[in-house]
Amino acid sequence: MDWSKKLIDYLNNNTVDVHDRTLVVWGTGNTSLLYYEGLKRLEKEGFIISFYTGKNVKGGGEEKYEYFNGKPLICPADVENLKNPLVLITTPNFRYVNEIKNECKNFGVEARHIDEVVFKLHVKEIEECLKLFSDDKSREIYSEVALARAEGKNPNPNIVIGRSLFNIPEFFAAERDGRFVDCGAFVGDSIERYIMDREDSYAFVNKITAFEPDLNNFAALKRRIERLKQEWNFDDEMFKLYNAGVGEQTVEKTLSEQKNGMGSKFTESGDGIKTLIYAIDDVMREPYSYLKADIESYEYQMLCGAKHSIKKYKPNIAICIYHNAVDFFQIPIMVHDLYPDYKLMIRQHSFTVADTLLYAYAE
Repeated sequence: MDWSKKLIDYLNNNTVDVHDRTLVVWGTGNTSLLYYEGLKRLEKEGFIISFYTGKNVKGGGEEKYEYFNGKPLICPADVENLKNPLVLITTPNFRYVNEIKNECKNFGVEARHIDEVVFKLHVKEIEECLKLFSDDKSREIYSEVALARAEGKNPNPNIVIGRSLFNIPEFFAAERDGRFVDCGAFVGDSIERYIMDREDSYAFVNKITAFEPDLNNFAALKRRIERLKQEWNFDDEMFKLYNAGVGEQTVEKTLSEQKNGMGSKFTESGDGIKTLIYAIDDVMREPYSYLKADIESYEYQMLCGAKHSIKKYKPNIAICIYHNAVDFFQIPIMVHDLYPDYKLMIRQHSFTVADTLLYAYAE
């Protein structure tokens, strides 16, 4: 099956025009928070969200969340009173997509999954990504996941290869220097896996730099690193740990829901804990060979803050592209633009539409 053709035909069929539409996002939870950074980048195209709504939103100034992502909340029943509204559904749970569409239909309002709309408006970028990938398997995975996202479904489980970041031979073998930069280190699980797999390779670990902004995660990370030092007889100089995030610039920002495991995110609302964000280029002044990023929709900003060192050092890159539909096509294009000779691959590590990663490496 030609998955690329199937995807492009789908995106070119039943197209959508958002001109003169009032865009309303259905969803005020974690997924809508993940879309915030991507949707900000689309505003220059005229793709501007006017309201947020959801099942439990009652609207009005006395509501607990009067605003969400800087936009006013409106109850579902009031959406029909807006000028030419279009509801954009953010939930990744396919069980709820049709339910929401039917509820909007009862109000006389059109509703589509947000990924469907964003992808249909960016067919050219999707086609460009498909041409950039170095293997047919990547094109199949990318097309299958994109279709699943647009239709509010789970992808074909046959495309899933497991959760390890280090089980792609051609990618891992291309990384020779053992200098690992882990953005979103969580509790050090990827670092430990990296050390174990490097030991089985023809090279070993030379330096690990890790960024983790969440306080609880960082405490667990430090405990794991101390254990690894003892088990592998590593010197203290082997590790550099930052209780901070990564982004486009070195600045202080607000981290929402500190001590929230994998759910902490940077926010513009001002509610949360002030935390430092570093630009990779301000920290990495020496060569590094592997850059991994799983940072809750801040991957694009991380790349913006790492442009100089990526162009200079050409590290292997493993980066999440699944946190929002905009990242799904903008990140592969950006990585290619930073170093056109990168080999680009897509792999799927989850049976849901989560854990889609782009792998880039230089031969």
